[in-house]
Amino acid sequence: MRASGETSFQPLPWAIPGSAPAAVLLAALTIHNLRPGPLLVVEQPQVVGWIIAISMVSTVAVFILSLLWVRQMVRLLLIPRNVLMPAVFIICVTGAYALSGRIFDIYVMYGFGLMGVLLQELEYPIAPFVLGFILGPMAEDNVRRAPRPHGGRSQPLFYPAHFTRSVLSPRPLGRRPTSLGGT
Repeated sequence: MRASGETSFQPLPWAIPGSAPAAVLLAALTIHNLRPGPLLVVEQPQVVGWIIAISMVSTVAVFILSLLWVRQMVRLLLIPRNVLMPAVFIICVTGAYALSGRIFDIYVMYGFGLMGVLLQELEYPIAPFVLGFILGPMAEDNVRRAPRPHGGRSQPLFYPAHFTRSVLSPRPLGRRPTSLGGT
């Protein structure tokens, strides 16, 4: 398994998130009107420099703090689950309610929590979900923009070869890839 620091820099030159932290970094760059990709270093070199500098400083800070706090953090493992989980739940509910003061936000938090438990029980990987969540609006915008060069007609998008290729390209759900040996 790769370290998250290594994969968090992938969106910078390629604009393709390879993990959940990389997708969050890509979303943060997009929110701040920065276009991750090959031109980011050319268009915004100071941003890339700041990201690298902050990553180096945070690595050193985490190392120092982990050496200082390791004994206290180990004590957290001694807290029984039946005490720790209700405390975490209360903190989550308080945070969801404090955001806007609506009960609806608590229901949304509860619904996403149940969805997370369900996805974890089904062994669904989190990375495709995050990628779809981040890349979905970009794909939607590009599909909406695609007919413009063709006079507003969407017919070129649905040529039989294009349609067949797009329908057959995704891997069917529920089917696991086999090893190269066919076993």
